[in-house]
Amino acid sequence: MSRNRALIAALVALVLLAAGLALALSGVTVPAGKDDAVPVEPADANGGAADPTVEQVAPQMPADPAALAAIPPAFRGEWNRDPAACGTGNDESRLRVGTGAVRFYESRGVVVTVAAHDAREAEVTLAMSGEGQTWRESFRFRLSDDGDALTIGGMTRRRCA
Repeated sequence: MSRNRALIAALVALVLLAAGLALALSGVTVPAGKDDAVPVEPADANGGAADPTVEQVAPQMPADPAALAAIPPAFRGEWNRDPAACGTGNDESRLRVGTGAVRFYESRGVVVTVAAHDAREAEVTLAMSGEGQTWRESFRFRLSDDGDALTIGGMTRRRCA
């Protein structure tokens, strides 16, 4: 009987070791504690969840922290296809661009790399998360000559005041 328990314990230890090794080789990191958690969104005056600032969004850090980069200031801010929707949070085209993170309507991304082609164009790679999924995606950010329109992936949004 004790031999069976020892065998079961050894098998469990082997499975846990294999799972840990697979996780380590995959490059996925597991948060160590509460300091690594994404902040809880406080309720706003209307009882709904208030949007956190873009800087609070941290769904997934890149594997190499040295690869972090900042989005140039000209691209930062809130953008909407319809300027009348600015500040409401109700437009599906809403985009908030911060120094190191971007928030779309149903997804968010942390900057992995930024390659500025010139003052009006940059390639931004993000570690994305949304709707229970995580992925990496690159976007080409293009500003209009006056800096009031931002085109990403065929959609042009206007800068919110």
